[in-house]
Amino acid sequence: MGGHHIKMGIHPDEATVWGDSFEHEFQDADSNFPGLIRWLQGLERQNLSVSDRRHRFLPQAASKEQIGILIECLVSLAVRSPMNRAAAVSVPERLRGPLPDKERNVLIGANMRHEHRRAVEAFGARGKVAIIYSPYMEFVFGDGFYHNLTSPSGAPAMPRILAPLTPEISVLYAIPFRYFTEPQLSTLVISADEAALLNNVVQVYARDFLFYRAEEPNITDAYRQRSHLVCRSPGDPVEQIIADLAGITRG
Repeated sequence: MGGHHIKMGIHPDEATVWGDSFEHEFQDADSNFPGLIRWLQGLERQNLSVSDRRHRFLPQAASKEQIGILIECLVSLAVRSPMNRAAAVSVPERLRGPLPDKERNVLIGANMRHEHRRAVEAFGARGKVAIIYSPYMEFVFGDGFYHNLTSPSGAPAMPRILAPLTPEISVLYAIPFRYFTEPQLSTLVISADEAALLNNVVQVYARDFLFYRAEEPNITDAYRQRSHLVCRSPGDPVEQIIADLAGITRG
């Protein structure tokens, strides 16, 4: 795998004037992740006391800087995901079939090179964020997860990212079509059934790998297809959570 390096030489270690590296694009996100996780773990949240999800969101204060860091970290995960790397080379592979590793990695790097920075600049600190806590069932992660950033396309006007960050915490980020700015950040505690549904969403987007800590997930038919699939509306469970957020204009 070429990682975040574009190697144009004949040999893997050969340096050329055409080569490039964009590893530095992710330095801020990587350095901010530990502090981000500590912040999210310490946010106030309500107990799972009512069944109506709309009444379980608890608004939280957050600065524009904190929101910006959170968004940049989420975008970095989406851009670097194997799902996005596969998308970056999907058209040539569809036209030509499997590519040699060296050529494949060069195309992936060339298409991904500016994607992270462009998305971070496009999103800024706008949108709605929900920090989702699952005390009754662990979240799973995969080589694909719910988001609509697709290389080599530009940053989407209405981004959607649901990223499991720890076995207990997932973060949902969206810029809806119409919404009130406040509250921008809220916390949500979910039930085991709701966590299982979100874990199934991960299996829709994952293809080759699922990661879990202690609770092995039940494998779904979507994951058995061994393809990076996407959720479609109506019935997209993540869009249903977004619709329940405070300040979302419905209809």
